Amino acid sequence: MKRSFSLILLAVILSFCFKSNCFGQDDLIKTIQWHAGKVESIAFNPDGNILASGSDDQTIVLRNTKTWEIIKSISDIGSFVMAIAFSPDGSRIINSGSDHIIRLWDINSGKLIITFNSDHYENNSVAYCPDGNKIASGNNGKNINIWEINSGNLIKKLSGHTDAVLCVAFDKVGNRLISGSRDKKIKLWDARNGEFIRDIVENDSGIYSVKISPDDNKIIAGCADGKIKLWDIESGNLVRSFVGHTQGITSIAISFDGSKIISGSYDSTVRVWELNTGDLINTLRGHNSFVLSVAISPDGSVIASGDLFHLIKIWKGPNYSAVEENGNNTSDTEIINITPNPSSGQLEIQFSLASPSIVNLSITNSLGSEVARAIDNVYYEQGKSKVTFDAENFSPGVYFCTISYRCPTSAGCWASSRTVKFIVVR
Repeated sequence: MKRSFSLILLAVILSFCFKSNCFGQDDLIKTIQWHAGKVESIAFNPDGNILASGSDDQTIVLRNTKTWEIIKSISDIGSFVMAIAFSPDGSRIINSGSDHIIRLWDINSGKLIITFNSDHYENNSVAYCPDGNKIASGNNGKNINIWEINSGNLIKKLSGHTDAVLCVAFDKVGNRLISGSRDKKIKLWDARNGEFIRDIVENDSGIYSVKISPDDNKIIAGCADGKIKLWDIESGNLVRSFVGHTQGITSIAISFDGSKIISGSYDSTVRVWELNTGDLINTLRGHNSFVLSVAISPDGSVIASGDLFHLIKIWKGPNYSAVEENGNNTSDTEIINITPNPSSGQLEIQFSLASPSIVNLSITNSLGSEVARAIDNVYYEQGKSKVTFDAENFSPGVYFCTISYRCPTSAGCWASSRTVKFIVVR
């Protein structure tokens, strides 16, 4: 009976939280609906003032990241846009397409500069070399192609994967290139001469997205089994796994300072992780379909995600600074999660405070009667906290968890509260 109680309760809370601003919904800044097809790829320019999105509606859209208004739409592409990448100086954008053509565009004019023909294979990924002179693409022909930008010439064709190459990435200086494939392997290449260096790993599932950390010491991969994995680039040893997603990882991004990983998944969530510890920092919920692409702005203030249902969502990033009201920002205080313990009948309530506060936390039933008080006028520091209490004797029915909080001074300079509904079923 306890196990049934916990599973049903959690499912009800999750469905409720899609409608009420909890479980990361308070972090949503804006939802953008413009594309007429799924948003396959999303990227910020190096300055962070432009967000680009590529879609299978055969367009690339550029937006101002202050107003989120469209700056330019490139619509004469002629194929699905599978992946996009900005040049290091931000003046150009490259896209791979479903018609085996890679196209380079001028940002200011929106005009096509040059095309690269990829052997009649669909290109799943594209990366711009940090030196600005080369690009790399991975295709369904199991190959990685390296191209010279100015001439359009194919410099090297790298072979060795036994299935489609789904992702490619350069290191920060452009000397090394990694590739991930449906064949479950990550390969390391010398990007200067095209020589194969070694297999980093043979994974348990396909590799959907790869990045090299800014310090060039680690490889991070999003895998088909729903895990994110981090390896040491020199030894090839697995350092840690990031576990939390319930379906395959479609896209990952690394913050500019290398401290955070952003991941998007078929489970319709975007998650933020601490790279050095593997801790899950935040789960961003609001997509109602597969999350296909994620990106983080260079200053870490904003996260963008694109989905199967044509939507782009803009979220507060790890470095987001909200405008404070009345000298205190209370809008970011929330009840994050209510988790039942199947073995003990206890409830764990996680909450986050935007400012140091005096906190009360109570549970009331549908008649408005208080049935439990988990916190009674206790001082908490800013940030995330949790409390656990016995819910074994709760009768089936609707309950409300309310956290009230106020300024920790005798004057009581501000006060507010948040409430979340949950249901107990036995």
